[in-house]
Amino acid sequence: MSIAHILALLSGADESTAVANVAVDLAKTLPCSLTARYVKPGLGAQGYFGGMGEGPSPYVHVVVEEMQRVAQKEAATAKQIFESACAARAVNMGAGRAATSAQWDEPIDGPEEVGRHGRLSDVIVVGQPTPIKTGDAAQIFDAALFRARRSVLVVPDYAPGLSLNTIAIAYDGRAEAVRAANGAVPLLRKASQVHIITVGDLDDTVPPPAELKAYLARHGVEAALCPQKKDSSVGETIHARAKSLSADFIVMGGYTHSQLRELVLGGGTRDMLSKSTIPMLMAH
Repeated sequence: MSIAHILALLSGADESTAVANVAVDLAKTLPCSLTARYVKPGLGAQGYFGGMGEGPSPYVHVVVEEMQRVAQKEAATAKQIFESACAARAVNMGAGRAATSAQWDEPIDGPEEVGRHGRLSDVIVVGQPTPIKTGDAAQIFDAALFRARRSVLVVPDYAPGLSLNTIAIAYDGRAEAVRAANGAVPLLRKASQVHIITVGDLDDTVPPPAELKAYLARHGVEAALCPQKKDSSVGETIHARAKSLSADFIVMGGYTHSQLRELVLGGGTRDMLSKSTIPMLMAH
């Protein structure tokens, strides 16, 4: 069980700085290889304008050309952000040059292609898809978690970087939570403290927190149990406890009943994605 390759997805917007910083920190800590790529805007606008009328009009070409121009500019900005993050952390660009290697790859043609390109990575690092955020952040997260089916590290916009001193695991016994913890084992081994947070009484049909504690111990991870009363929503309770523990990031399952772009998620996932100020490692 190891993490050998990380894929960081940058948009060219301000939050890409946080994504780049966290991704490079993670790659250097493990160490492992890191590839960063810009994700072009989705095809929604092009498809809308392209489908109007009997055929393409000059106006359609103008819109498409402007979208391409913006994408080229954003891709250049994203590459510069990534190179700056590598330089600040003394990580050399170029695949295979050291235990930690970093490289910039060709842009991905829209969020709809993230699933295909992300499947052969171990962790995908993305910006936080808050409800008020414009652009494709939600679609990128959606594709990484539910189409690529990889562990996804969600980075708040102003995260300065990533430390692995204290890690909190949000556990409810469901398969997604177990899968998230399993995928995080290489990171948990690096931590000084690991806390298993549960909220309220878990269903009798799922493995109890003590069994997760024993499972992690078999992988060389010592964890402490942190049961919590449900004083507010599950997400708010988890986040508040993680902050009180000074957690550097949270490991949790990602649940959905429809696509994230519709913002109809399981309550805990929705709350955490909307409000968390702590990076989150999610799995589905």
